[in-house]
Amino acid sequence: FTYVGSTWNPDTPIYWFDRTTKADFYCYYPYAENASTTAHIFATKADQSILENYKASEFLWGKTAGVAPTADAVAITTNHTLSSALVYLKAGRGFTEESLAAATKSVKILGIKSEATIDLTSGVATATGASTTITPYNDNGCYRALIVPQSTEGGALIVVTVNNTNYTL
Repeated sequence: FTYVGSTWNPDTPIYWFDRTTKADFYCYYPYAENASTTAHIFATKADQSILENYKASEFLWGKTAGVAPTADAVAITTNHTLSSALVYLKAGRGFTEESLAAATKSVKILGIKSEATIDLTSGVATATGASTTITPYNDNGCYRALIVPQSTEGGALIVVTVNNTNYTL
C-alpha cells in the first residue's frame, strides 16, 4: 500500500481469503522491498547530528491481529521500535548557566550497535554488527539519538565535551 493524500492504495487488489477466515495486518516504516518477515534489516545513522539523519533513524511498527473480514478499513496503530536517548546538559560543578550557554559543547554515545534485524511479526529489534559512536541531534539543548535496544559491554557510554574538555559517563 502507498499513502496518497488521505487514502491508502494497494499495488494490487486485496481480497479476504473467504468470509470467515481472520487475518493479521502488519505495518512498518520505512518501507523496503523484499523485506524478510522475521529478519528485516535496518540501520540507524551513526551521525544523527543532522535532523534529516535523526529522522531517517526512526523505525515504526504496528500490528492488528485476528481481524474478521470486513469492508471497513483496518486500523493499525504504529509504535516506535527503537530506544530514544535524551541527554540534557545542566549547569553545576564549575559551570554557571551563563558559562555553559556560552561554551562549545558536543555529545557522543559510545559502543552502540547501529544495525538491527527486526522481526516484523513481533516488532522486536535485535542489535547486530559492530559497535560504533552515535552523534546525537542537538534539539535546543536536548541531545537526541535513536538507538537499537541493546546491552552494552561496559566502559564509558556518553562523552560530553565542553570547551575541549571531555566528561565521561
